[in-house]
Amino acid sequence: SSDKSGLISVDGFGTMAITENNILFTSNNKLESIEGFSNLTEIGGVLQIIYCSSLSDLSGFSNLVEIGDYLTLRRIDALIDMNDFGNLTMISTINMIENSSLTSLAGLERVISDLAGIKIAYNPLLSNIEGLKNIGSITGVFRIENNPMLSDCSMISICDQLPIGSTTFSIIRNMEGCNTQEEVLLSCN
Repeated sequence: SSDKSGLISVDGFGTMAITENNILFTSNNKLESIEGFSNLTEIGGVLQIIYCSSLSDLSGFSNLVEIGDYLTLRRIDALIDMNDFGNLTMISTINMIENSSLTSLAGLERVISDLAGIKIAYNPLLSNIEGLKNIGSITGVFRIENNPMLSDCSMISICDQLPIGSTTFSIIRNMEGCNTQEEVLLSCN
């Protein structure tokens, strides 16, 4: 959808527990909170929130357990962490891109599923990805790129599957310690 200049919050979906559809929020720059999905436990498709620069409250997703496809949070400038996703356990792909205030992936610790892909890129304040410590295997693209404050990527969930020279795994342009695959492997040992 295009910029909804009057849309500040989303509520009213409190009775919805499961949807097989996608939930998309795009270019809603005045949107500050999404509280209205408080009983939602499962999204069969995609949860995509992009270009919502004022959004800081995602508490409407606090009971979400499963996302059938991917989660993309991009250019949500007020987002600091992932604590509103503290019950999420199953997901296919995680994309966290260009979130200028994101400092931590805390809140994703319960995610235990195997992932088809993960991309964490261009988050200038991100310094902690411990929220990924319990993820299963990663079968597709894995990218941790351009996070200049991120120096530690050596958690067991990453170390156990990090192949040297793989074209689907990319760890570059982060802080020393998480700047190359080789650096991360050295920290793993």
